[in-house]
Amino acid sequence: MITTVTLNPAIDRTLYLNHFRPGEVNRASSIIETIGGKGINVSRTLHSLGIPTRATGLIGSRNQYRVEELFHDSGIDVDFATVDATTRTNTKVVDLHDRSTTDLNEPGMKVEETEISKWLIKLDESIESSEYVVLSGSLPVGCPSDTYRRIQDRFKGRTRFVLDADLQALCEGIKAGPYLIKPNLNELREAFNVTLADEHEIIAFTRTLIQTYGITFVLVSMGDDGGLLITKESAVRADALKVDLKSTAGAGDAMLAGCLYGLMMDLPLHDVLRVAVICGSLACSIQRGETFTRDDIFAHWD
Repeated sequence: MITTVTLNPAIDRTLYLNHFRPGEVNRASSIIETIGGKGINVSRTLHSLGIPTRATGLIGSRNQYRVEELFHDSGIDVDFATVDATTRTNTKVVDLHDRSTTDLNEPGMKVEETEISKWLIKLDESIESSEYVVLSGSLPVGCPSDTYRRIQDRFKGRTRFVLDADLQALCEGIKAGPYLIKPNLNELREAFNVTLADEHEIIAFTRTLIQTYGITFVLVSMGDDGGLLITKESAVRADALKVDLKSTAGAGDAMLAGCLYGLMMDLPLHDVLRVAVICGSLACSIQRGETFTRDDIFAHWD
């Protein structure tokens, strides 16, 4: 089983417009609401690929009923703790004309250290049956930037941790030596203040992280340029598929889910990345709330 952690989830409200005009009145052609957050997105894709998964984390009690409705619609197994707050709503505006997505993200709820401690009891119950635990997404107000590091330290040796965070949460989280990290290229550059002008520089830099922190895999998503999967001894690259772009929201999460699927299936390294990149590309070709299956992946396997 793969457990995913989302400490700052959101109701994702996606508005599709034929042409988005900033500063003017805009009318949506369709609206979709789903429960989102990076870990939840990973679980949703894993579930559609037939991998047992459970999503856990924190949700607000003040709009708990609506969140639980959306969880039910997703079909994934969940075990979230509630805090006295409101789960945020993130709004995505998809311009169907120029195929762009504008994100309007709320900061999220404020949590106390005691609430994190209570939730950790839930995580402790899942650890033993989890081959991987994915720590991903932003931290809610009140969570120290080293929260992901402390979670890994608490359960060290009991599972393999996967980290998908940015800025300080990434810099702190890698200090605990996660099994796999999945930054995108911009996150790498910004978090570590490096240029990374080409593929050779990306590989060289990520190998310094591998060597320094004992990381096994680094999965770098590069948008239209596909992705890189790097280990201490090997590095492979795969190009993104050419798809009819609907939205880039959640593409990185689908890519991570595909990578974990490949690892769970014991695929060769280049095939692990191949599945990951296909999943990321397919996520761009569907609307929010839609899913794809293993058959869709292998339809693009040539």
